[in-house]
Amino acid sequence: MSHLPEELLSRLADEHPALPAFLSERLPDVLALGIGFPPERLHSLPLQIVDVSALETHPGFVRVLFDGGLYELSIRNLDFVFRAVLAIAEDARPHEQNYTLALETGSAPLLARIEDRFDEYLEAVLLRLPDNRLENVAAMRRIVTRTDVDERLIVRFLERQTASLPTLDDVPAAFTPVLFEIRKIEATWENCLAFIIQGTFNESVLTDFLNSAEAVATLSRQVVPDGEAALPLREFLIKNDALSDAAYAAYAEALPRKLTAFPDGINPEKIRLLAGRNRVEFSGSALTRLNEDRTAEVAFARNNIDEFLAVQDDCDLDDDFREKLLATDISDENRLEVIRSMDLGALDGEPARAAAVGGILLRTGVTVDNLDLDGARAAIKHVRPLQAQIGLLNMLHHLLDDGQVRGLLSQLPPPLPEIGPGWATPRLEGSETNIRFATWLKARGFISSWKRGGLLDDDIRINLFRK
Repeated sequence: MSHLPEELLSRLADEHPALPAFLSERLPDVLALGIGFPPERLHSLPLQIVDVSALETHPGFVRVLFDGGLYELSIRNLDFVFRAVLAIAEDARPHEQNYTLALETGSAPLLARIEDRFDEYLEAVLLRLPDNRLENVAAMRRIVTRTDVDERLIVRFLERQTASLPTLDDVPAAFTPVLFEIRKIEATWENCLAFIIQGTFNESVLTDFLNSAEAVATLSRQVVPDGEAALPLREFLIKNDALSDAAYAAYAEALPRKLTAFPDGINPEKIRLLAGRNRVEFSGSALTRLNEDRTAEVAFARNNIDEFLAVQDDCDLDDDFREKLLATDISDENRLEVIRSMDLGALDGEPARAAAVGGILLRTGVTVDNLDLDGARAAIKHVRPLQAQIGLLNMLHHLLDDGQVRGLLSQLPPPLPEIGPGWATPRLEGSETNIRFATWLKARGFISSWKRGGLLDDDIRINLFRK
């Protein structure tokens, strides 16, 4: 080592690989024996010093080994390099941000050593540091863009990081699906669009990404880009039946504007979501598109009630639809408009519908023009409770002749069937509604008189004609 020419020393190492292997492991022991030689002589040997820290008392040798990259890439050696050679006094960072820290040092010898055997560095150092999860984006991007490293190692590295790449800039197209699959790309509509227009686009990968809770939470707060350039993204979202209903609803809300029509090829629940959230422009044809889904049809009309009322006469709708629309939270004024389009003469065969119509008429005090005798009787008969029946009868009794009034009273709850010739004295609670009722009964000659209040109550007592 001390006297052989460098060329001969190099040749000796080539012919006897056991020599550099021995020195790589036992150089500290050799120096401990007092065998002296210039450190620069090591440049002639292909060394991979196993433990550089064992040479800390020989700084000249350490410097030569560091500058020449003549050491094994290991956690132990890099810990020593950061501490003793580069004087970095941050104990945690070499184990949490090893590559980031190496890049920040700007040390040409260190970076050259890492670059020379990056696959070895990735596998023997980065992937063996259990806490190395805080690499910054710049370090992650440098690794992603490498083409000389096993992709599986890169994936393992990325999966452990807490950060994600903000954009697909400089990412090889072939690696883009991987980033979405392992969710190490930030959830932005720009990134999704960039993936869609790439040649390596994979529908199922992007769909799985968009279905994740993290993506839904993030992207639901971003408006989907508008314009022709982003059309592929919008079409992918609105036509994608593989999206979960929750994700579909969130992304429908994020669209920059309403759709012009309900898309084909998606399940009924997604159609209901679009209708219920009012994400489609209202038109008669759009409403017709929903005629096989009554829930969606009603929700769509309810959300666009003014537009619906303007075209309802041109739509092929039945009163079952209108009944369900009455049950939504539209205004009573709009409910009356719906009732005006109903066949009120058929209410007696639809007790629930008759009760709904009767309740609205009573609450608003409006008698619609299309309410005929049959409709009035059905509404009074089926509305509930008894006070509502009496109140509606107060409103509509003028539509009934005396015989029709008597016939209707006989079908109502007690004590109303008792109102007729006889010896009974029907009693009603002393309310304003019942006072009006008794008043017109007397005026029309159905009863002889009525009286309010007794010794112990405030009831209305109705006196009947005896015959």
